[in-house]
Amino acid sequence: MILAFEFRTRATHGVLENILAHIVKSAGFNLDLRQNNGVLSLFVEGQEDELLSFSDKLSSSLPLSIFIQSFNVKVVNQPSGKPIEVLPCKLFLPFTPNMVAKALDEKGAFFYNPFIPSEVGLDLESNGILTFTCKDEEITSKDADFKSIFEKAAALVHSGQSLQVTSATGSWTLRTMSDLETSLEDAIIMPTDLSVVEKMVVVKEEQIQALASLEKPVLRLNINAVFASKEIIKEKFVNMRMADDLLLMLLMRELFALGVEFVITQKDEQAPSKLTYNSQRVRPLLHVSVLENGQAIPIKSDMYIDQNLQEKLEAFDSQSAKQSLSVLLENSLLNKSVACVYLSDKHKDEIMLYSEDKGFVGLIDFDFADSGQEIMDEISKSTTGKRLIENFSSKYPQNYKAFCALDLSGYPKNLYTILGAAGVLFNFALSVEEGVKNLLDNATLFGGLKGPRIDYLLQGDSLHSKMDALRLFRSGMSFLLADLDPLTLSYGYVDSLGYFISDVLDRIQDEFKTTHVALCGALFGNGRLAQTVARHAKITHTVCFNIQYPVDN
Repeated sequence: MILAFEFRTRATHGVLENILAHIVKSAGFNLDLRQNNGVLSLFVEGQEDELLSFSDKLSSSLPLSIFIQSFNVKVVNQPSGKPIEVLPCKLFLPFTPNMVAKALDEKGAFFYNPFIPSEVGLDLESNGILTFTCKDEEITSKDADFKSIFEKAAALVHSGQSLQVTSATGSWTLRTMSDLETSLEDAIIMPTDLSVVEKMVVVKEEQIQALASLEKPVLRLNINAVFASKEIIKEKFVNMRMADDLLLMLLMRELFALGVEFVITQKDEQAPSKLTYNSQRVRPLLHVSVLENGQAIPIKSDMYIDQNLQEKLEAFDSQSAKQSLSVLLENSLLNKSVACVYLSDKHKDEIMLYSEDKGFVGLIDFDFADSGQEIMDEISKSTTGKRLIENFSSKYPQNYKAFCALDLSGYPKNLYTILGAAGVLFNFALSVEEGVKNLLDNATLFGGLKGPRIDYLLQGDSLHSKMDALRLFRSGMSFLLADLDPLTLSYGYVDSLGYFISDVLDRIQDEFKTTHVALCGALFGNGRLAQTVARHAKITHTVCFNIQYPVDN
């Protein structure tokens, strides 16, 4: 009897392959891994009772991963696909379920030991020394057992004191959350247990799974109504991650036992008390956004980047082409005709066509005047535009004044700048950076399914054109004059973008027979925007995002 365990993944870093190899070896089976069209298959042959036992072991030993899109198991007559060689994994990974089991085994040799050797990839020194320093007292794992050290460290944090901790992602200062908090903009919240996450934030099942995954990414989540009513912090969103190494996991376990549910973690801060070890090995944090289908869009981190892919991209000067090519390479689209939509925060936006014979061909980009005053002057050149400005400046004089004072000459010609300027125009903020952040946050908080139609239009009828930025400001001003609330107006900009891109894709497909669309750039790091655009785009195209490469590197 042969079982095929099928994993749909396009990851190239080899983590899954190495973990599967370790599990198969420990179970006493021969390793047979094969690849076929984005599906990694593990074939295991044996008697029925042996395979049932192995399936149980696999389910308990294999961690969730943001790089696995789906999993399936079936009985087959014989293995199929291209056999693959499992190369050594050189990544410094968080802990696996097997490592946790060893750390929590009271009778085992590694009870509460944060230096358990990793099954896959690089690890900390197995003979590392853990040191807890508090006032004039210093305790090390040479003199005391690991659990007692974690208990003392947790008791100190529980008492309200700060603790500086050495972890796999660097040095962090931890403290409990007080009733006097005001701003956590630069902090990352760490729940002490997965079960308490929903007490603070609105979180969906696919986001819970991402938090619990092997990669332990950072997610930006919105505060729920119950927690917001406590008025402890002013932000509507927080960055959150679970403990991403054994030291933090064991410390969180002790804090949870003491009744602590959340701790605040901050980088580059000092505390008199410390929980440290000596190591030069540090990995970067992984920030992702998770879509409704469970796909995690990598926002920031170079840990999982394929270096061969990185070398291929360095030949391109154009950031839009470079980033679009990363999506094409990761999704094996070089032989396809692909529409590419690049929406950045630091570079010029562009909608392009890619084909195997022509390479990248620019179609649509963005342009606007260098100041808010010039934009208003251009709008006022028409009779209706002049009347609109008169009405708007009369009803919202402060908004109008702040917008006219904007200097946009140093900003890139992209939708990010337009949305940020619109955020100033609508009094969401006083700067472009805060304006776009608040507009997108408003759109994320919007509870409906459809927003007002904002005028995303091209200058002329040709596909080789520019976005008409004036219409984006004009239609928003009209809706604000009609007293549309901030959340609905903000979502209108996101929802209408989805309709606009869908319309453009229809035209590109008619003319160039495209089959796929590559969506990339920093704006797609916003989950609501990415989800909305993808929902409209998938009607006619297969939608592709980055898999390992950051969405705007």
